[in-house]
Amino acid sequence: MFVYIRLSEDKRIIFYKNVSDKTIDVRLEGYDCYSDRMLFVNELTCEPNVEYYTYFANSFKNRKLLIIDRHTNEILAPFVLDGSDDLNKMDHKNYIHNLLGFVAQDHEIPGIEYVINEHAFIHEYQNIVDVEVDDVVVDVGFNYGLYSLMALKKGAKEIWGFEPNLRIYNNLKKYFPDQDRVHIFNFAVWDRNSLMTFYDDIGHLGSGIYETLPKESILDSYEVRTINLYDFLIYHNVLHIDLLKIDCEGTEYDIIECIPSEYLKNVKKIHIEYHMNDDGVKLQKMLDKLTECGFEINFGADSSINSWIGMIYCKQKTNLL
Repeated sequence: MFVYIRLSEDKRIIFYKNVSDKTIDVRLEGYDCYSDRMLFVNELTCEPNVEYYTYFANSFKNRKLLIIDRHTNEILAPFVLDGSDDLNKMDHKNYIHNLLGFVAQDHEIPGIEYVINEHAFIHEYQNIVDVEVDDVVVDVGFNYGLYSLMALKKGAKEIWGFEPNLRIYNNLKKYFPDQDRVHIFNFAVWDRNSLMTFYDDIGHLGSGIYETLPKESILDSYEVRTINLYDFLIYHNVLHIDLLKIDCEGTEYDIIECIPSEYLKNVKKIHIEYHMNDDGVKLQKMLDKLTECGFEINFGADSSINSWIGMIYCKQKTNLL
């Protein structure tokens, strides 16, 4: 009764047609076939010989759309969609399958898919500050570890990760792969060793120790331990970093400021998402220090000294030692 017409160029919209001679009340169920997670359910009344379309928020391969008769529950059309992005190619030891399937909560899924897209498919930094074989990586703002998962697949030798969200941290300790070389700590990274209130964003992408979130988007708040990154690394004898990734909702300026210049000169690559850049002063001060330490600075797409939030990718121009 329903026939496939086409997919949009970006693989997110499927077009189909009711080729019967009657009006049909249907239920539309969309699934991510990688984890078999239901993405959405909608109801629609389809007129005879009319073309309809359904939108998917991602372009992963093997998504499924079921068109079901609402009155009989008969499956009228099972469409499996092609896609431009293959999760199988980026997963490591089934971690993303588990994460999307049963570890993450529903309100976290859009944020997780956004980060998957950022680090696996957009990947704008790949020719500037990407992870290389045998790199030592420090991941500040580990979240669910999707950046570090990519680092593992690219051959990172050792990863030091910091995630202050307690529920995420507990799941990481249960499910994140290769913890013989991925060391994950339940700390917020700052410029001092202290206790601070941590504000947990509903989607977890804006969580941090600065209360900048709208009250309606705060899921929870509780006390976390903060650490001085340099003190921690020296204590654990991490004397060299190949790639330092920082995404910590506003403490990035203090973190870079607290690291002695001589240590920064031992860092090969830095990947920073900066936030709360109201007037450019803090950002410019951070950039000046990085430049003095020998880094070439590259802004990400739609990022500049004037953008409130953005990306910078830094790479040592020469060996200053």
